[in-house]
Amino acid sequence: MIDEARERARAAGFDPERLEHALGLLRRACASGAFPGGVVLVERRGMRVVHEAMGFTSYGNAARPVTVETVYDVASLTKPMATVTSVLRLMELGEVNLDDGVARYLPGVADGITLVHLLTHTGGLVADAPLWEMGGAGGREACVRAAMALAKAEALEARPGAQVRYSCIGFILLGLVVEKVAGEGLEAFARREVFEKLGMGRTGFYTVERFVEREAVAPTERRSSCQLGQRFWERLRQCGMYLDLHTADSVAWGAVHDENALAMGGVSGNAGLFSTADDVAKLARMYLAGERAVRTEGDEDGAVQVLSPATVELATRNYTAGMGENRGLGWQLATPGSSFGNLMSPRAFGHTGFTGTAVWADPVRDLVIVLLTNRVHPTRENLALVNLRPKFVNTVVAAITR
Repeated sequence: MIDEARERARAAGFDPERLEHALGLLRRACASGAFPGGVVLVERRGMRVVHEAMGFTSYGNAARPVTVETVYDVASLTKPMATVTSVLRLMELGEVNLDDGVARYLPGVADGITLVHLLTHTGGLVADAPLWEMGGAGGREACVRAAMALAKAEALEARPGAQVRYSCIGFILLGLVVEKVAGEGLEAFARREVFEKLGMGRTGFYTVERFVEREAVAPTERRSSCQLGQRFWERLRQCGMYLDLHTADSVAWGAVHDENALAMGGVSGNAGLFSTADDVAKLARMYLAGERAVRTEGDEDGAVQVLSPATVELATRNYTAGMGENRGLGWQLATPGSSFGNLMSPRAFGHTGFTGTAVWADPVRDLVIVLLTNRVHPTRENLALVNLRPKFVNTVVAAITR
């Protein structure tokens, strides 16, 4: 760390040497192939302590150095960032009640499944399924039909509210609820009601908005690197869908990695969002602050509070105590054996993304950690980052001395 960075670390209550050790874990992992490159951001007490880019966006001669402005496919961070926050905004606007049955908005969904069940992954739904194959020929509408079929009573795998079963299908349904109630797409509602208000100008659903130049985006997986990806690549080629957002080697580069989300047009409640570490931190700060307003970047007097303190408290309380995994509304809460490690407080919340992304926030320590990588490049078989994440979080928290 340079002297200025050391002073920032001390001012935020960190031991600079210990924090440097934490960053060293990431740098060495990146150099050894755990991920091609990434961006790490650490904030405490409202102070930006670390914002560092490392490695390259890909491997080979075409590789470009990662910068702090590199845009990543954040995968399941879409769930809390776009879908959950949009549902909560609709609640605050009086458009939905979280205890409502989902069937009120999406007729055909099994009775007994509420919005809270979907938000807490307790709806009894299957975890995931290749909707793009199940729905037959076609794109978004075929996927919607397949998702709705999996939400019928006879397709449930458990009684609603009985167990935690992480379900992308449930969040696809939540995205459809937002669309039905708001009368517009999830991407439009989330952009206006969340991202623009928080100054998250580098966040969007890429295949719909084309919101940044593709050169700013880190590529993800080579579709041919696994059997599922091979089947999906053949479907894309047959349909002529989004081939321009892949390289000649079938590497997704701007197209969302998640197959169902891409088949739905790049916008889905479970995945599809692209963002930067800085933008992810802005949303995490809004939740972390609770009662404190979040200021839109560049507007000294424009204090913006996207969600009320009561709503933030509602979203980050534990709804699944004793069920093996602690869950808030969309947010994962600190749970033994999770990416949170061992030192985060019981009130900590966060989320991970399949592509190699994560955000953690601890209101007790006033701490935000963001780590964005494309660990699935060129293949999802690389799981080194999964083992590294809790160790990294432990070393960051251990660096806090006051």
